[in-house]
Amino acid sequence: MSNIKISTLLLCFAALVFSVVVNAGPYKKPEVTLPTEIITQLISANAKLKFELSAEGTQEYLCNTSATPSWTLVGPNATLVSTGEKCNKELPKNFKAKHYFQPIADAKGGKATWETVIPTTDKSYVIGKVDVSKPSPEDSKNNLPWLLLEATSHSNNSKGVFSDITFVVRSKTVGGVLDPSKCTAENNLKTSK
Repeated sequence: MSNIKISTLLLCFAALVFSVVVNAGPYKKPEVTLPTEIITQLISANAKLKFELSAEGTQEYLCNTSATPSWTLVGPNATLVSTGEKCNKELPKNFKAKHYFQPIADAKGGKATWETVIPTTDKSYVIGKVDVSKPSPEDSKNNLPWLLLEATSHSNNSKGVFSDITFVVRSKTVGGVLDPSKCTAENNLKTSK
């Protein structure tokens, strides 16, 4: 079993750091240096950083043992908490969320889901799909790529934490990439932390 830790998620109202972004005012670049393609997309959408979350969890992969064996991502299972950054003042105390894939993509192709766990009264979620994927600048051989995901649907809770998210940025990833040589018929399902 391989271990991965997704360290930060930036949720932009509009990571692994996950950043949540909304469309409201000029985009202000976070301290982490994001790839140009992600910055350009956020600026053109007039996105604003809403909050930053830290994530830790696993990713499940299946081995495709065709002519060229390769790992296929089945889905993530991560817990997200506030990083305590100043931009997180909108988050309720003890905020916690979970990240996973929907079994079937929504009408716009989104499967990646972020859903509030605490407070239990929030019950909001956002579903998104990958818009930009760039190799991790820190160690692309071992760390998951940095992503810009665009929101494709939301919960009906108009006042929930995730209700107005337009983009999610995954950055500062640590681990998560499996060795292709370990993909064999005997080693079909793998969980990576």
